[in-house]
Amino acid sequence: MPARNKEDDKALMKDRVAEKAALQAAGITGDILKQIKADKLLCTTCKATQLGPVLKCTCKGGVTRPAADYDTIHDLADAAKARREAGKAAFQAESCLKQGAVQKEREKKKEAKGHSYVDDPNAIIQGDGDDYIVQVPFEKGPLGMSIERNVVSKIGDAPSQAADLKVQVGWVITQIDGVEVAPKQILKEAVTAMKANGIVKFGFRAPIAEGYHHCFKCDKFLLTDEFDPPQLADKGPGKQMCSGCEDFAEMWG
Repeated sequence: MPARNKEDDKALMKDRVAEKAALQAAGITGDILKQIKADKLLCTTCKATQLGPVLKCTCKGGVTRPAADYDTIHDLADAAKARREAGKAAFQAESCLKQGAVQKEREKKKEAKGHSYVDDPNAIIQGDGDDYIVQVPFEKGPLGMSIERNVVSKIGDAPSQAADLKVQVGWVITQIDGVEVAPKQILKEAVTAMKANGIVKFGFRAPIAEGYHHCFKCDKFLLTDEFDPPQLADKGPGKQMCSGCEDFAEMWG
């Protein structure tokens, strides 16, 4: 086999770059390429594939199987994109249903008990629908809560501001006066706002229901069974990791 020279290598590299650019221009990402490799085009007319969304040929004249020289990549890419869009639509519909149910529950509580920041019907559900942002104003003086990283780890006994405002252990501080703040800057920004205005509004991420806990590593609210018991019992808010993050940390040291 003859040895390749530099010109051959340059030409090969040029072809690869051109191929990659063409795929990107067609919206074919690395994730879609993985899906293409796992899929198979069944019919070139109706574009049915093994993974769908069209899983079975619907052509009246029967299946038109791809010829040996038929380039299936764009048909398979279109199928992968359609599956992704269908998945997004289903997720959005589920999130809307969840948000509507939570909103109704909060409004019922508000009517029954009067205003509460915990059940604020104006709170904004975000992310995957497992938590929401609630704005709570604190006046100048002791806050009445301890913070680990950016998570409320302890609430002082009443009377204290945090206890009186119904702030909960495990809530995550993400905003000061409506502005996103890095965990290390929270107290500094809060003190600055307090000095300037005599009041500061903390934006907390709170779980939509009991039984959810925050993992500081992946920054998500997850159900109790997604944590090993010692994480919740011994480490607690601001230090606890979910089982997935704990396994990953052990794997990579």
